[in-house]
This record gives sequence, C-alpha cells and structure tokens, in this order.
Amino acid sequence: MPKPLNVLLIEDSEDDALLLARALKKNGYEPRIERAQTARDMSRALESAPWDIILCDYHMPAFSGLEAIDLLKKTGLDIPLIIVSGAIGEETALDCIHRGAADYIMKGNLTRLGMAVQRGLEEKAMRDHHRQDEEALRRSEEKYRTILEGIGEGYYETDLAGNFTFFNDALQRMLGYPKEELLGMNYRQYTDLETAKMLYEGHHQTYLTGIPGRYMDYEIIRKNGERLTLRQSFTLLKDSGDGIIGFRGIVRDVSHLKELERDREETLEKLRQALESTVHAMAMAVEARDPYTAGHQRRVADLACAIAAEMGLEPDR
Repeated sequence: MPKPLNVLLIEDSEDDALLLARALKKNGYEPRIERAQTARDMSRALESAPWDIILCDYHMPAFSGLEAIDLLKKTGLDIPLIIVSGAIGEETALDCIHRGAADYIMKGNLTRLGMAVQRGLEEKAMRDHHRQDEEALRRSEEKYRTILEGIGEGYYETDLAGNFTFFNDALQRMLGYPKEELLGMNYRQYTDLETAKMLYEGHHQTYLTGIPGRYMDYEIIRKNGERLTLRQSFTLLKDSGDGIIGFRGIVRDVSHLKELERDREETLEKLRQALESTVHAMAMAVEARDPYTAGHQRRVADLACAIAAEMGLEPDR
C-alpha cells in the first residue's frame, strides 16, 4: 500500500516536477505535492502546512538551493531537505550537505531518490525521538530538583573520593559556601581530621557492604568559621549499569538539638547537686538534735563505701 508523503517541491520546471512525482510513486509513496519557485512561495508553504520532505532544485531563475537551505534554517523547522538538480560539482554538493541538506540527487539518475527520502525520514524520526527523550529528561530533572529544593534537609551526591557532584540549596546554606566553590569540594575541606576519618570509615563500610549509613552525627566548619552539628544518613550512588559511582545522602542541622541536650545535662547535674546538698543538710540537722546519734549517718555511709570497695563495685554505684 502506498505511503502518504507531504512534499514541498522547490522547482521551476513543470516537466521535472512530473518526473519527481513519478519517481516517488515508483518507490512506494503517494505524494501530495505543492510546488514553490521563490523564497516567498516557500515561506508561505512552510507556514501553511506540515511537510514530510522538501525536494529542492539547485539552480532556479529567482531562487537557489542554498537560499532554500538558509530560509529553512531560519524557521527552526526540522524538515529533511534534499537537493535534486542537474550536473553540479562534487564540491558544491558537499557544501549543500554541510549547510544542512539531507542529501543530493542528480536529476538524470533518480534511482536513489526513494532511498534518500527514506533515510531522510528515518533520520528525522530519530531526531524527534531524541528531542522527546531530552524533553522527558529535562522535565524529570526539573521535577527532581523541585522536590529536592522543597525539602528542608540538605541533599548531596559525591563521587567515590567524597567530592560534591550535586547538592541542593539547603545543603549549600548549611555549609555557607558559594555554589561554584562548593561544587567539587571534598569533605576534608570543611571538617577536622578526626571527623574526616570518621566520615571516611563510615562511607568505606557502606561501599564494602552496601548497607546504608544511618544517623551519623558530626561537626562541620562553615566558611565563616562557625561550627554546626549535622546528622547524616547516606547510601551508594549507582549508574544505569548498577556500578557504584559515589554516594548520596540526606543531612540535617541538629545543632539546636545538641544545645538542648547539653542544657538538659547541665540542668540534671544542677538538680543532682541540689538534692545531695539538701539531703546532707537534713542529715546534719537530725544529728544536731540528737547528740547520741551524732555522726551516725556519716559513719554508716563510710562503712557502706568500704563494703562496696571490698566487693569490687564501681564507685558511682
């Protein structure tokens, strides 16, 4: 069954137009042809309908093949354009292809026309598919980035050496470095030696076992010298072939939690000291009221400590 084909034919010769139509039919196409002879005709045709292919003569009284190629480029349309002309030099034919023509066919030998049209359509389909893939990838990356920028936690990706390859704005704000400076930065540049060693060991263990690292707390040094405590969980970063190419992780600033924990410990210590003082004061008051038992409680406490030492108990017990 003949394949429909919308053809914009840039040709000034009626006889040559008939020969091209016949050659297309012979190669299994059912062409719908519109003929143009000038730049204005071609522009109007490109605006009025979608075209599968453009067949263009090289020499015409009011227009040329090179002008047609340039006009098509300016429109931004992706339509295969095949130069179909009489005898022109090989250098001219190559120049047409370098400028954007899909192929060059001699009018005196149209046996390659069907093959050239098919190849042009296939290459156009491949470009369309590639553009669709790129657009899908762009949308996916945009959605991915929107999600990452919307979360409060820092997100990062590094290579196997620990150099940042990607991070979101939240992580950049935590570390306080400009984005261009942070990209490619190694974790050793914002941690001390002890912390760097701990991070290396944790990530190395994940690399060896594949087990994600969870809730690792460590201190970082921001660009301005301020210190923050971060809590991090991370896992392996793999490529499409399941090869390990780095690490990815989530980071949360827990500096305020650490401060609350320190305040809690200080408060508990103060309460413990106050309780001990209160108990001691009460014991002294009881002893002062009864001279017969004065010092008895202290002697009992000292004896209990001595017995505990003999039993090998820890002092704080």
